Amino acid sequence: MPDFDDKVLAGAFAEFRNENMPQVKPLGVEAAYATVRDRRRTRTITTAVLAVLFVVGPVTAYAAVGHDSQRPPPSIVADTPTPKSEPTTPPASTSPSAPPTTPPDGRISQAELSRATLEIPAWPSDAIVSECVSGSVRFDGGYRIGDSVGMNFDKVVHTDLDGDGARETVARLSCGDQETAYQVLAFDRDAAGRIRTLGRVVAQTGPIKGICDVRAGESGTVRVQVVDYPAPHHCSKLALPGYAQKQWRTYAWNGDRFTQAGGPTAFPSNQRVSDLTVTSSDLTFGALDGGVRRGTMTVTVRSLGPGMVPYVVHLTLPGGLTLVRPGGCEVENYPSGSMGVSCDYPALKPNASRTFTFEFTAPRAIEIELVPEALVQQEGWGESAAWGDPEGDNNRTEFSITF
Repeated sequence: MPDFDDKVLAGAFAEFRNENMPQVKPLGVEAAYATVRDRRRTRTITTAVLAVLFVVGPVTAYAAVGHDSQRPPPSIVADTPTPKSEPTTPPASTSPSAPPTTPPDGRISQAELSRATLEIPAWPSDAIVSECVSGSVRFDGGYRIGDSVGMNFDKVVHTDLDGDGARETVARLSCGDQETAYQVLAFDRDAAGRIRTLGRVVAQTGPIKGICDVRAGESGTVRVQVVDYPAPHHCSKLALPGYAQKQWRTYAWNGDRFTQAGGPTAFPSNQRVSDLTVTSSDLTFGALDGGVRRGTMTVTVRSLGPGMVPYVVHLTLPGGLTLVRPGGCEVENYPSGSMGVSCDYPALKPNASRTFTFEFTAPRAIEIELVPEALVQQEGWGESAAWGDPEGDNNRTEFSITF
C-alpha cells in the first residue's frame, strides 16, 4: 500500500471548508458544541471513506474531491478487481436421480424349468397328442400325464429376445413319446426373480408335423428346425424317416408376440410322399374241380399324391392256400399257421389307381381263425424309409373268405 499523503488530505479539507463556511450561521454555545461534534463525526467518516478510496484507487479518490490536476499514476492494486465473496448459504439440494434399471437375468436352466410352475399356452387343436395339458402347470422333473404320455423340456437356449441387454430363455417342450407334439416357448424373469412365460415361438400344427431343434439366432432371433412329417420319440434321429423335409425358420419377438422373421414359410410339395389307399373284394372259392378249389379277389390301390411312391401290397391269409397269380410275389408261411403275400409295384401318378387280381387254390375248405387283411405301404417302409405315406388310416382293409 502507498504512504498516506497528509498534505493532500489537508488541502482537501481546506477546500471543503472554504466552500461551505459562508453558509454556516452561529446558533449559540450549545449549537456550536453540537456543530463541533457533528463535524468531528463527519471528519472521521470522510477520513475513513477517503482511506478506502485511496486503497481501492487513487484515481477514483482524486476525482471525488476535484483534484484532476494532481492525479497520481494508476496503482497496480487499483487495476486488480476485488474478488467477490462466496455465498455462505449452501445451494439448495436436488433430489438424486434414480439409478438406471437393470433388467432381470432371464437365463433359466433346463433343470430349473423342469421343476417350476409355469404358464403353458394352449396346445393347437390338431396337436398329434391330444392329452397334452396347458394353463398353470407344476413341473416336477417333467409332467406325467399317463403311462406313455408326459411333457418334458428337452432343449434350452439363451438369447436377448427383447434387446434390453439381458438374455432370455427359449425351450422346446415335447409332449408324448411314440407320438410327440411340440411347442417352443420363451421365458423371462420378473423384477422379483419369478419365472414368467414371455410367449410361444411356434408349435406343431398344420403342415408342421414335428419340431426337431432350437438354436439362438442373430440379433436376438430364434432359429427352429421344423419337419413336415410326425417326429416321434422327441424327434430322435433314429425315429425320423429319411423322406421327412426339414427347414430352419427364424422367429423374432416384436414386443407383443413372436413372428416369423426369416426362412421358408411353407414346405414344398414332397415328391417322396404320397397318400396311398387300398380297397379289396372278398376272396370267394368255387366248388371242387380236379381235387382243388379256386378262388379270386381283387385289390385296388390309389395314390392321392402329391408324390409318386413305389408301394407294396401285402395280404394276410390263413395257411394252406397256394398263390397262383400274380407271379413275382413273395409268399411266407408263419409259425402261427397264417401266411403272407407281398407284391412290389412301381409308383402311381397322383390320383391314379391300379387294380390287381389275386388267384388262390385250396385242396379243401380251410378253417379260418384270423381276420384276412389287405395292406398297402410305401416301398421300404419303416424308420429308414426313403418314401413316405403320412396318412396311415386308409392303408388297410379287411375282407372275408368263403368256400
